Amino acid sequence: MRGDISVSLPAKAEFLHILRSVVASAAATMDFSIDAIDDLRLVVDEACGQVLGLSSGATALTVNIGFLDHSLELTVSTDGTPAEAPESVQDSMAWTILSALSDSLKLQEGDVPAVRLIKSNRRAS
Repeated sequence: MRGDISVSLPAKAEFLHILRSVVASAAATMDFSIDAIDDLRLVVDEACGQVLGLSSGATALTVNIGFLDHSLELTVSTDGTPAEAPESVQDSMAWTILSALSDSLKLQEGDVPAVRLIKSNRRAS
């Protein structure tokens, strides 16, 4: 059985490649297709952008990867405080991309803004 993975890095664009690599590696261990892994790399970029846009004063960006039956659950969050959320966050191009590439997508509001999504492995279903 796989354990969950949590990675926290400075909330700076130059570190996103590390998060993309970790998520891609996790998907590869579950035999996701190359196309699905590429989708997940894009999902990480878009989710991080959304969360950073909704946060004020963020110094850390965290991705939690949960291993489900034939799926990965990603939760992207920061340590920042919630900024005023754009009224049309779910109408943005980034949200459209996230919706298209995810099987389940949710914007979590609370102490820290977070995006939670699930990507299924179609090959294992």
